[in-house]
Amino acid sequence: MPNSANNSLPPLEWVRSFEAAGRLGNFTTAANDLGLTQASISQHIRALEDWLDITLFRRLPRGVELTADGEAYLPH
Repeated sequence: MPNSANNSLPPLEWVRSFEAAGRLGNFTTAANDLGLTQASISQHIRALEDWLDITLFRRLPRGVELTADGEAYLPH
C-alpha cells in the first residue's frame, strides 16, 4: 500500500503492530500480545517501513531494537 495524497495515514493495524513490537522488543511477543502470528507482525512492520520510507527496527538474533527513527515514531 503506497503512501499517497489520498492515503495520508498508514493502516491502524500496522501502527498497532509497530507499537507492540517497539514496547516489547520482540515480534513474537508482540504477536502473542495482539493475538496475531509473528509473520503478520513482521509483514506489518515491513509494510509500515516501506510506507514511511524509513527503517524502524534493527533486526537482532534475539529480538529487535528501535532505530532513532523508530524511537521518534513510537508514542510515549
